[in-house]
Amino acid sequence: MSLISRKWRAEPARGHRRVELYGRRFPCIGLLIVLAACHDAPRDNPVDPTLTPALEAVQFEAALFDSRTATATLAWNRSTDGFERYEIQRQTDEADDISIVHLTSAIDDTMFVDTGLDGNTEYSYRVILRSTAGQELESAPVSGQFHRRLREWQVPAQMTGGLAIADDIGGENRIYVASTGPNQIFQFTSRGELLRAFSTDPTAGEEIALFLAADRLGVYAQVNGESGTYLNAFDLDGTRRFRWAPRQADELVTGVAFSPDGELWVTGTMVEAATGGLIARTTRIYRLDALTGNAVDTLTVEPTIINGVALGEGIGVAVIPVGSHTGFSVFDMFTGEVLHGVARRGSRNGQFNFPVAAVFGRDNRLFIVDGANSRVQVFRDSDYFTKWGESGEGPDAFRFHGNYPGVTTGTVASGIAVDSAGSIYVADTFNNRIQVFEP
Repeated sequence: MSLISRKWRAEPARGHRRVELYGRRFPCIGLLIVLAACHDAPRDNPVDPTLTPALEAVQFEAALFDSRTATATLAWNRSTDGFERYEIQRQTDEADDISIVHLTSAIDDTMFVDTGLDGNTEYSYRVILRSTAGQELESAPVSGQFHRRLREWQVPAQMTGGLAIADDIGGENRIYVASTGPNQIFQFTSRGELLRAFSTDPTAGEEIALFLAADRLGVYAQVNGESGTYLNAFDLDGTRRFRWAPRQADELVTGVAFSPDGELWVTGTMVEAATGGLIARTTRIYRLDALTGNAVDTLTVEPTIINGVALGEGIGVAVIPVGSHTGFSVFDMFTGEVLHGVARRGSRNGQFNFPVAAVFGRDNRLFIVDGANSRVQVFRDSDYFTKWGESGEGPDAFRFHGNYPGVTTGTVASGIAVDSAGSIYVADTFNNRIQVFEP
């Protein structure tokens, strides 16, 4: 019998005092008999707490934060008799409010999976155990995150957003970063140590590189110059190996990337002026010999204004920065057929505002820099997965929108790359730094 939730209301009376309980009046002697009966039974007792069995302490037994599923999996010990419910509370490093994310009255239900979490965000959890007698036990908190920020380093000149990684050159990754004013390519170690710098065009010295790709032979830069757009290939020491241009004079180089099997691909788009801006007439993807620059194969895809390309296992992704199809499209690398994609303009999860770069990571997850929304979004196929980032200069923020030196119009630019260990490198262009995040 539990009396703790009932109000006792005593009132003066002639003779014996009476107590109202459950809407009925009893003489005090009757109440003593009721309490005496309770005293013999090992049940919840508000009058004498020593007669209420103590609940065992509650604690977490496991907590797993998984970037592959954007989840936190929590497990805790089973309660004992007198149990009423478990309550899971959550708090983040970005908010003071505590949220109740799970309630269960099943005593054997001692596992919970929290889904839809953001990357690079510290989540703290605790489990609250409540008893039928109104007792409350609280576990020690557990905390964790995924895509945690690891480090950053500054770039000596204003970045363009071009970024690429070459894995395992002499046991060390090489990170290539493009800059403007002067127009150079910097080569760093994965720890941010500067190795060398060289011009993006050794002959003119006035060309700006927006997209980069790299392998063990060197780096390949999409270059915008007075004579048009083209691809410059450089050896590890900065010597230019070849220059390649599309077959048509008015065809723009709009992206460069390596496929998982090590093949070099370059996108070319022919555009024309139209009401409201430019439209694409044709879009081709060229496979080049990385040594000579000779075109080996050509694939025609749906005409699209492309701002970068990413290549996965048998598929490619075209980043579409503007227009009614803002987002990305996924195409078959053998036929050019568009398979699926996301075209949603906005700032909610899964929507875009001027996306500018993409790369495939582990498990074929697609990382996209959502430029004007100052964040990185992650997708699998066309399904939104998670995100991180905000606008600003702090350690958890990005500035992808700004002005290049001597340019008055605003620009949205960035690059993103993944190394062999799965770490994610982001060109924080107008904070002029590289930020590195856990896989």
